Parts: sequence; structure tokens; C-alpha cells
Amino acid sequence: MKVVIVNCFETYENRVELLKTYFEKTGNTVTVYTADYCHFKKCKRESAPEGFRLISTKPYRKNLSVKRLSSHADFAKKVFSELEAIIEQIDMIWVMLPPNSLAKRMATLKQKHKNIHFLVLNYWI
Repeated sequence: MKVVIVNCFETYENRVELLKTYFEKTGNTVTVYTADYCHFKKCKRESAPEGFRLISTKPYRKNLSVKRLSSHADFAKKVFSELEAIIEQIDMIWVMLPPNSLAKRMATLKQKHKNIHFLVLNYWI
């Protein structure tokens, strides 16, 4: 089974690694899509762990800003486009929220491709 994990922030990378390891141990192929922008350090990431795909996003300086919202929307749009291009190869998509812009894009993807299993996990609850 081909599993895709979508995670915008490096904050949750430890959890993502655990998920990735679990799915790989059970015989699945896993790709993680994550932003190339480090939320805490406010800089671009140069590298990521194996199996991670860095998505280029817009930089921002303040956590409460329009630029940050724009960056998140940009990330969601780019991930949506990339997943839609390979959707026939995917069996499951695990989405970690926030940002909420991911929820809207993934809901659109689910409406178009009902055979894909989606899991959406919100860490802000």
C-alpha cells in the first residue's frame, strides 16, 4: 500500500517519523510531504530525513500575520497539486492539521477520489 503523510510543520516531525516507521514495518511505502520552512527558526530547511519531500513555501517572520496564512495556503495548494498528479498510485493520505488550509484542499481531493482512505489529525484540539 502507498501511504502519504502530509505535515506542514517540523514541530510534529517526531510523530511523523513514528507513523512512517509503523507503516514501513507493516510493508507499506511511505512518502512524507512537509514544508521547507522552519516555523521556529524562521528560515528555509536545507534537508529532511529520508522519505521526506520538501515543498517550497513562502517565508514569514511573525506567527500572527497574513504572510503566515499565505504561506500555509501556498503549501496546501502545492501539496494538493502534487498529490493530484499521482493520486492513482496512492492508497491512503494521512493529514496532520494545522494549518486548516490543508483540510479544505484535502476535502476537495476526497470528493474527487472517493476510493482513497483519508485520516485527518488535528493536534490543536
